Amino acid sequence: MAQGDSILISNEWQMGKFHQMEPTGLAKIKKEHPFQLNDHPDEPFPNFHAEDNSINSFLNGESSTTSLKTNGVTLHIGNEFEANHLYGSIPADPAMAISNGGRIVSIDNATIAYFKETGDTIVKYGLPLANWYQDSTMDRGPFDPRVIYDSYTDRFISVLLYLSDDYTESRVLVSFSQAFGPDSISWNHYQIHCDSIYTEANEAMYWLDYPNIAINKNELFITLSVFDHDSINNSDTKEKTLLLQIEKAPGYAGAANINCKEWKNVLNADGNSSGTFVPVGEALQSASYGPGCYMVSNYSQNSTNFFWYELTGDINNAGAQIISHLIASSFFYSHPSYATQMGGNGGDRIKFGDCRIRSGFYQNGKLHFVFHRSDNGWGEIVYAKITLANNMFEANTWGGDEESLNSFYPSIAPYGKDSTEENSVITFSRSGPTIFPEVCVINYDSAWSPAVTVVKTGLGVIDQQIDLVAPWDTLERIGDYSDIQRRYSDPQNACWLIGSYASGPVANHFGVTDGIKLWIAEIGDSAIVSIPKPVSVSKFQMFPNPVFNGEQALNFHLNSS
Repeated sequence: MAQGDSILISNEWQMGKFHQMEPTGLAKIKKEHPFQLNDHPDEPFPNFHAEDNSINSFLNGESSTTSLKTNGVTLHIGNEFEANHLYGSIPADPAMAISNGGRIVSIDNATIAYFKETGDTIVKYGLPLANWYQDSTMDRGPFDPRVIYDSYTDRFISVLLYLSDDYTESRVLVSFSQAFGPDSISWNHYQIHCDSIYTEANEAMYWLDYPNIAINKNELFITLSVFDHDSINNSDTKEKTLLLQIEKAPGYAGAANINCKEWKNVLNADGNSSGTFVPVGEALQSASYGPGCYMVSNYSQNSTNFFWYELTGDINNAGAQIISHLIASSFFYSHPSYATQMGGNGGDRIKFGDCRIRSGFYQNGKLHFVFHRSDNGWGEIVYAKITLANNMFEANTWGGDEESLNSFYPSIAPYGKDSTEENSVITFSRSGPTIFPEVCVINYDSAWSPAVTVVKTGLGVIDQQIDLVAPWDTLERIGDYSDIQRRYSDPQNACWLIGSYASGPVANHFGVTDGIKLWIAEIGDSAIVSIPKPVSVSKFQMFPNPVFNGEQALNFHLNSS
């Protein structure tokens, strides 16, 4: 390993800047029922920088790639069922989490739904997000949901974003669940306004996108891309980065205000904007993880560089820093263009998005993360690891040109039996000239599974005509995310996923055809034990009535699952 020179970061890099409600406090996020605008006084407070304004960067040109190896575990499907329904041409961007007790929260760009692990619905089809927030000041729906189960406290946390139609108002919507009811989940809602963080006159068009979340025992970490539009028509776009560090306990308690620390305009070790950088939690939510957290990023377009970051203290540590490290690998990535789908007739191509890292976790001294890249024009999945002790980088790829199919929008979860077993499951979307868009999952345990497990097959062409390119061609959006999360209490190490698939010509609950549906599934190996759905009685007969000679017969029919 060759160590590079330290890269100097200018004093303009604002790190750990505080906005306070009172001289001794941090920024306060007000509890909102319904949401109201928050007051954040604009007062000067000191910036905190890495010691000597230097960022340690390490160089390592070693990387390895592996394609289509066949020594991994073939994954099996346990319980599975249909999730939220979408309306209109909204892309899905689904997120889900499952509690140790089997309670599931799933959110997309339109609705939030609650399920039991058997698939029994607590809120059927999903509750519209407008009804959930009950905020009359929002002129359009929230988007980009993220949700996580906090096994430290047996609660959920969700994060969504809001952007007004005229791009002048952007908010982060943070919700902490209360103790679970038998068939309900109540929430404490909070919000942070972008213009309470970016207060200068030239920052009026700033808005937030691409949220990612992670937790340790005491804190929530939210990373965001900050976009600067010089005009409402999105011209001259610039991207910056933001990290929010938030105390969890007051949010769970429903406090009127909770503390938030803002880390603005975080730069990578190249001295550039970090773009979308992803915070990672410990694989099994170990209590020893922290204070602070790790984060990882790459470039959204073409590069061989990767970056990881360490936040060195908790919210009350005035000397905390974010230290950025460089991985200068030989592993090249660039974003694919579009994915085809069977029956697209030369059109109805699916937008891929770019190469941003989509999800990750920390385990055994390593950062594990996933994204997609181009493989001779085909989309392929990249599973990468960074060993923090020596800055070693490893990348493994699946799919793409070798399958003549497009794999994209991956999400990763730990599947090992303990914190030292590096075994992962990855879900992703897949499409191509011979298949409709479908939900897939694969295992990596020193090598790939023998084959992809198709969780839900697509039922037709996605044809919502979101972006009309030509009379014969449209670009469709399936969404920018899939999601898979570990169920920490499961003796089989099961993981649960949510993914998007083509719904086909049959209308959903909102009357949408040729669109997107969401599917939830439990994933494990051949020994997976699922809790079966309870049988129900569809009809029965009791006779004679009244009772004759003290006897009565009952005939009934059971519906099995």
